[in-house]
Amino acid sequence: MTLLEDRTDLWNKINEIPDGEVTPSYIRELKLYKGQAGICRDENGLAISLLNTGKSYPDDIFESGLLYHYPETGRKGSHDLNEIESTKECQKQNIPLFIILPGIHNSTRRVRLGWIVDFDDQAKWFLIEYGDDQPVQNKIEEKLVLIEKRSSKKLLVKSRPNQGKFRFNLLKKFGSKCAVCNIQNKFLLDAAHIIPKENDGSDDWRNGIILCKNHHAAFDRNLFKIDESNFSIIEYEEGLNISESHLKTLTGLFPHQDAFIHRYND
Repeated sequence: MTLLEDRTDLWNKINEIPDGEVTPSYIRELKLYKGQAGICRDENGLAISLLNTGKSYPDDIFESGLLYHYPETGRKGSHDLNEIESTKECQKQNIPLFIILPGIHNSTRRVRLGWIVDFDDQAKWFLIEYGDDQPVQNKIEEKLVLIEKRSSKKLLVKSRPNQGKFRFNLLKKFGSKCAVCNIQNKFLLDAAHIIPKENDGSDDWRNGIILCKNHHAAFDRNLFKIDESNFSIIEYEEGLNISESHLKTLTGLFPHQDAFIHRYND
């Protein structure tokens, strides 16, 4: 039996549980988790499961997957690095792993089958998507989509189901830095839509900008503007603590100019 077949067999056993709520003892019986670190490896040293305790940044969990932070436990030796590399190896070998999530009850857990879609060594996290089959990845740059029409029914509820994936893409494209000040701690940074979601703005990374929480709030309230012609910053209010004269990213990539044109001329 191949490794993929073995994990598919384990997934089928989990799916036999009627309500999807699995006990920790059954998870241990299937050898999915040993009760040690957040990343559990199988007998071959390959990551087999990732534990999520539910204590996450709000955008880390989204409708179709999650962002999983690299372990930084401070353990002696190379334990953390080995766990990270064993998780990357799942992507290389095109095999899934199991995501263990909090259950409805304290005595149960939910298990999802996840695939490593991407990882970002700078931000130190994995992008994982759920599914019985491996997600198809388009290696060619996708067509620019800044406007994404949604039904009126969806607009009644303010929902951003894929905000975590959007945040991952922006931090990987632009780096972990506010585009208008010097804050670089990813936990203090937001993925801001240039064309707002309520105005049919898409989750295309070119419709996004990395901002710290304060400048995200100021941007949403139009307390400053980004000139689409050269990405210079125009302040309408004093005391915003903007330290950059133009948008600045760590990678040298920028949002699409048309996103700003649409935002300010719609």
